[in-house]
Amino acid sequence: MLTITGISPISALPGTVVTVYGTGFIAAAVDDYVVIIGGENAAVLAMTATELQFTVPASIGTGPVDVTVKHLTDEDEATLPLACYLLAAPAAHDPGNLLLGGARAVFLDGRPVGLSGWPGEAGARGDAV
Repeated sequence: MLTITGISPISALPGTVVTVYGTGFIAAAVDDYVVIIGGENAAVLAMTATELQFTVPASIGTGPVDVTVKHLTDEDEATLPLACYLLAAPAAHDPGNLLLGGARAVFLDGRPVGLSGWPGEAGARGDAV
């Protein structure tokens, strides 16, 4: 009987390798298992008797999702409800916040509007930028 006891990491981007911890896995039968995450199938990359690894599919949505491990031969399955929070991949042009060595630059419309944490830099002491 399959049992899922945990998952790591608990938040992931598409392409992230995720490890599912549990019991009842048959390590020699990687091709006999599939992981269903957010309704999408993910192939099993590697496994032991207590761990199974898969890659988050690129076509996956975002938000909290169930993770199900299914044995295809005997149709035994285990689900860990809301086990993982899927994140959207950041767009290459998305400026967002930049963290470098503890410094923080805040961007608005692609332009820095404030800095903090860099000694001697404008904004490091709360100066207007």
